Amino acid sequence: MNLERVNSEIKKELSVIIRDEVKDPRLESAIITITRVNVTADLKHGKVWVSILSDETKSKIDALNTASNFMRATLFKRLKIRAVPELKFIIDDGAEYYVKIEKMLDELKMTSDE
Repeated sequence: MNLERVNSEIKKELSVIIRDEVKDPRLESAIITITRVNVTADLKHGKVWVSILSDETKSKIDALNTASNFMRATLFKRLKIRAVPELKFIIDDGAEYYVKIEKMLDELKMTSDE
């Protein structure tokens, strides 16, 4: 399995695991989207970028990183790869930036309509 496919499969499976199987109260009210996964060629380490629509994003990232061993074990059962990387969850600021730009554009549009 090539690295792009591994990244894609891990991204897909993590989305389901986070939504359905991680039972952490800090994640209950959050909308979490995995935007990108990047694993090393030796499959030892992986970074998972997430967009979180919620307050207290730091506590959400902490919860995901705390649950990473559970997610790794679950991935190992589901994926047909020789190793499952250690996972590190990181906030993807790109989505937040996009929302901020959209809001500014909407405000500009409203002022030009007046």
